[in-house]
Amino acid sequence: MHVGRIEDLRDIHDETGVPIVLIGERELHGVLGERRRLWSRVKQVVEFEPVAEEDVAILASDAAGLNVDPEACALIVKKADGDFRLVWTLLAGLEKVARTRQTELVDAKMVNAIAKKTLSWRR
Repeated sequence: MHVGRIEDLRDIHDETGVPIVLIGERELHGVLGERRRLWSRVKQVVEFEPVAEEDVAILASDAAGLNVDPEACALIVKKADGDFRLVWTLLAGLEKVARTRQTELVDAKMVNAIAKKTLSWRR
């Protein structure tokens, strides 16, 4: 991680007073913690937990208008290892398939098919 860019953000904050939100890798906390000038400006640290089945159902409904059955929600979480980015990717694929089939219902069979195509690079 290149700390120089973060120092640039510190300068921008100093000049503008605008809050800056950093979302990053696990190492970000450690990098900031090593630099007192930066760490003293951190107001809040939020640790993200893996996505839960309930989160998948809400996101699918709100973002894509999909009705994902509980078994399919559990499968999405499992296939994505709780990673939001992968959940989002799966839901995008499921939305396309559902629209093509003119349905809002998503089941485990659809999830398996989309996961096979979308996450084929994963073990």
